[in-house]
Order: sequence, then structure tokens, then C-alpha cells
Amino acid sequence: MGLGRRSRPARRGARMIRAAWPRLVFGAALMLAVLLPGASRAEAEDASRVIAIAEDRREAGGALPRYLLSSEAAVRARAALALGRIQDSTSVSLLAPLVADRDAGARREAIFALGQIALAHPGSAKLTPARAPLEHALAATDSLTQDLAIEALGKLGDKASTARIAA
Repeated sequence: MGLGRRSRPARRGARMIRAAWPRLVFGAALMLAVLLPGASRAEAEDASRVIAIAEDRREAGGALPRYLLSSEAAVRARAALALGRIQDSTSVSLLAPLVADRDAGARREAIFALGQIALAHPGSAKLTPARAPLEHALAATDSLTQDLAIEALGKLGDKASTARIAA
């Protein structure tokens, strides 16, 4: 098989993904439309489409930071998840304030995203702004947020955080 050629099953898989992509984007848009009663369906579809495309292209900049500031918690949470999946260390400063979000879902996605970025960039100095918000999340009232914060701090690999987790 020549360089750059894919096997028949790989080509078939790629065709299936290309065929399913519109349904996936529409499904995510529909889910956001249900979760966002104040937003119009067109706004929810637009947010979902833009976030999914940015995630697919692995573009941490552009529109994703704008969606982290959305008035809708589901959009903020989805944008945070996308940044976590992209794992770009420049996103840490964008996600750190979201750890204190008023919505538990957005908070959890931001914490998870910071952990994913830390996993991809162990020991990076760009992760430093994540430490204080994650340590603050340890005092959350719900155990799921605390568990996510412990996991994210563990992925940071910061020795000072280890003492804070044990306390």
C-alpha cells in the first residue's frame, strides 16, 4: 500500500464519519436548544455548530473564548469541554475563572478541562494559573466537583497541591 493511501476499512470508516457529521452537529444543537430555554433555537444551533467545528479543527482561539462568557451555562460548559479535548495549554488562563462559575455543570467541565490540559502538558509553566482555582474547588459542597478537582490537581503534578489534597 502506497504512502498516504488508506486501507479499504479505513476509507469506509472515514466515509461513515463524514456522513454522520451533520447528524452529530444537529443532535448537539438540538440538545443545546432543549437546555437553553432563553435562547432561540438558531442561537443554540449556531453555538453548537461553531464549538463542534472549533473542536474538530483543534482551534482553541477564535470563537471558543467568547462562548466561555456566554450567558447560558450549557454553552459555557460545552465550550470548556471542547477546550479540554483540544488540550491547548494557552487555554488555562481562559478556563481558570470558569472554575468559580455559578453553574455546577460549567464548573465541573472547566475543572475536567484543566485536568485534561495538565495531562497533555505535564510540568508546563503555563499550568500555574490553574493551581489556585483548582485548590479552591476542593472546598466545594458537592463531592463530584471535589473529586474532579483532586484528579485535576493530581494531573498537575504539583507537590504543594498534594499537601492541600491530603488536608
